[in-house]
Amino acid sequence: MKRKVLALILALLLIPAVLAAAAQAGYADSLMEDLYAVIGGEQTMTVRSHLVTGGRGGYSQALYAVNLTGNETKAEMDALAVQLLKSGAQPVAGGSKPCFHGGSLSMDVEFGITASEYAPGSYLYVCYTFGCDGGQHNHHLNPYYDRISTMSVRVTEEARGLELRYALVNDRGERTDAVKAGGELELDLNGGAVTLALLSDVAYPVERILDIRADFGKNQAADPFALDGRTLTPVYCGEGSITVTIGNYLDESTRTETVYITVPCAPMAEPTVLTAPACTEDGLAEYRCHGHGVNCETAFEEVVLPATGHTLEAVTGYLLEPTATQPGIGLGTCAVCGMEDADQAVPPIFSDVTGDSFYSEPLDYCYEMGWVTGITADRFAPANVCIRAQVVTFLWRAAGEPEPELEESPFVDVQEGTFYYDAVLWAVENGITSGTDAIHFSPAGVCNRAQVVTFLWRAFGQPEPEMTEQPFADVEAGSWYELPVLWAVENGVTSGTSATAFNPGAQCIRAQIVTFLYRAYA
Repeated sequence: MKRKVLALILALLLIPAVLAAAAQAGYADSLMEDLYAVIGGEQTMTVRSHLVTGGRGGYSQALYAVNLTGNETKAEMDALAVQLLKSGAQPVAGGSKPCFHGGSLSMDVEFGITASEYAPGSYLYVCYTFGCDGGQHNHHLNPYYDRISTMSVRVTEEARGLELRYALVNDRGERTDAVKAGGELELDLNGGAVTLALLSDVAYPVERILDIRADFGKNQAADPFALDGRTLTPVYCGEGSITVTIGNYLDESTRTETVYITVPCAPMAEPTVLTAPACTEDGLAEYRCHGHGVNCETAFEEVVLPATGHTLEAVTGYLLEPTATQPGIGLGTCAVCGMEDADQAVPPIFSDVTGDSFYSEPLDYCYEMGWVTGITADRFAPANVCIRAQVVTFLWRAAGEPEPELEESPFVDVQEGTFYYDAVLWAVENGITSGTDAIHFSPAGVCNRAQVVTFLWRAFGQPEPEMTEQPFADVEAGSWYELPVLWAVENGVTSGTSATAFNPGAQCIRAQIVTFLYRAYA
């Protein structure tokens, strides 16, 4: 098949075609052409050269294959032309042109070549001579009027077109499996912009990519891809295709390849609200198609949006009063819909407690009885440790806040006017405490578990326990807290920190204190 020579460097989109080109800077003033072609099997090539003469006589053209470096000077090339013409060397088969006469003329010389005839990088050299038989001696090119044209032919074992494979690469470098033309690719909408990768194993193809087009049919309200080079930004979901137009360097023919792309319909991250919820009525939402547009009608599951409930301007009453640990139901006028006697859940009194903790019921009871309060209006601090002043105050309140008969504190660190003053005096005169020494009560001292059960035991009149066998290995016989612990176990005030340990030296936290009070008094 006749192939027209293109004098240009093959450069394929995304596929490097590294072709050996003759470096001919030393002969730049000639009408040289670097002929880049891939020769496979037997082909007919065309060499185009240009001759400028002084109008003298007839000329013929001959094409020779010679070994050159590509760096020869013009003088060296002229000398070679003389040598070739005088030696009677045979031109390349088909590489001669019949006579023409003076002037400026371009000539196309056709010749046949196969891969085995010339080594890669061989040069084909065009010479011109007087006369139409090519045999006149000493009538070679005139250096002033005439020009010599040289060119290189890159010979390979096989002439192949592009054999493309297509893949998609996201901005994280993750690539889909490559497919050939006619195959299918799935585009991940959640991956953001992707790159269409064109892959080929052909080292020296005779084809190049001319154009890339995307088509998404009815879902193409606008271009489905912002096509900038090969970066594709998806807008709509559905099925589409990408068509690549490929051109042949040698005969200028074109062909197309198509790969099919599916952008799956996927639900958006957040549902679209169809009906907003009201105070007493549910709303409705649905997960619509990711990339939803006028041509994407796919919808996924519906979602019920619960009624918002009333928002009271102020709580004027209760259907159910909140407790220290449990929420209640308040009454008032709704600030949204204006309904009177609207109800709304109100939180428990303390925001730092949970309604299902071991101390929930004890705290509700002790708070309602007025024995304990929070450290602020809305915080009980159940994990905080309890100090001696707080423990005797809790006991005094549980006893009904009796007026002490003592008129003066025996302790220098218990001053009149403090919240625990009457409680400490009451505890002293009832034998609940005798202080940490004769003149100190140490109200800020942290209570441990042994001290708390001892205070309780004394508050109940130091009853003799019926139990005689100590269940806890860490309660020493004869210790000051031995009988209080037996009494506490016997009356269900404590069951220890385990089956065999009471942990007497451990600090007692507020959640444990209210639990001891509840079990002892309720």
